[in-house]
Amino acid sequence: MHIRTFCVLMTILVFATTGIAAAHPPARIQLVYSEQTGELVMTVTHDVADPATHFVRQAEIRKNGETVISEGYTSQPSMDTFTYRYLFPLSPGDEVVATAECNIGGSAMARFTMPGQDGTI
Repeated sequence: MHIRTFCVLMTILVFATTGIAAAHPPARIQLVYSEQTGELVMTVTHDVADPATHFVRQAEIRKNGETVISEGYTSQPSMDTFTYRYLFPLSPGDEVVATAECNIGGSAMARFTMPGQDGTI
């Protein structure tokens, strides 16, 4: 009876730790802004085996501390690196903070400050 209980507990432990090891946040976010088009390009690196079950579920863009974009997703476009594009104007000195959140756990963040004079003295 003790051996059977031990085997059951070990099986549960193996499955529990495997699930934790498989979950990981996006590895990297890169932000590039085009003044000509007003487009912010957010490139996310999140290596997964199956983008339909393990994916970036939420992308959020904050401009100067206020959320301007919050998008939910039910899969990611590829198994590793992909790009989301967002249109909105930026002025010199504006700070953009982008966050990508994994559906299983964890998130990554990147910051970008629009170069140029912000008008403050």
